[in-house]
Amino acid sequence: MATRRRQLLFLVFFMVVLLLAMTGQVRSDRFYQPLFAIFTPLMEAMEFVTDGFRDMIEDYFLLVNTEAENRKLRARIERLELEQKGRFEVEDENRSLRALLGLKEVLSCKVTGAEIIARDPTDPFQTVTLNKGEVDGLAPNMTVVGMNGLLGRIYAVSHSSAKVLLITDLKSSVAVRIAETREQSIMDGTGDEACLLKYVHKDAPARNGDWVYTSGLDGIYPEGIPVGQLDSVKQLDYGIFQEVTLRPAERISRVEDVFVILSGSSCTWGTSDG
Repeated sequence: MATRRRQLLFLVFFMVVLLLAMTGQVRSDRFYQPLFAIFTPLMEAMEFVTDGFRDMIEDYFLLVNTEAENRKLRARIERLELEQKGRFEVEDENRSLRALLGLKEVLSCKVTGAEIIARDPTDPFQTVTLNKGEVDGLAPNMTVVGMNGLLGRIYAVSHSSAKVLLITDLKSSVAVRIAETREQSIMDGTGDEACLLKYVHKDAPARNGDWVYTSGLDGIYPEGIPVGQLDSVKQLDYGIFQEVTLRPAERISRVEDVFVILSGSSCTWGTSDG
């Protein structure tokens, strides 16, 4: 207790002497000069610490204000990005709906729209799942088309969903016709984004870019649906057939909205050349 009292008295004395020195009330050079010499470094040190502390406080509040402003700017940017993304999604959906409605007018048969809700994770090009099923009138072997052409056929149906075997699946087979030459062929999937045309005679004038349509001869797919374009035609040194590959009309890995033809093979694609 006594020690604290002595420290307090010394502090008071120090402050009084310092105040007298600063205000010039002590006029004696004999007293003032030594005192000034003693306390000047202390005063400068205190001023340095005080200025540094004040600058630190000012910098702190500047950083706080800057961070708050940055948070506001980031929040605004995120909000604008979400709004822009929402507009893009609405525009994409409207384009898809308009295209699908136009496609519905082209098909001379009963159809229903559906969405792809799942893809086979082991191979995204082979099978997909639709958001409609038996309750919507879907059944096995119904044809599924996109906005540009053939996608595949339904091979399994549940109450509210359906599985589609895509034309690129290794198990897929479609009877087709090359539009320019009327050459008949069977198109098989390769498990990739391309398909293979079988039994194209080596004398058939098939060319890259020729369009291929369903022929309807398999009794599953309606006649005249665009399938794709010839992507590669090679003359082989052996056998009587050419090696022909096809690029599907649909970018199958990107399709989201589809049509299911409900009336079986008894319908035509109004704008086909097949």
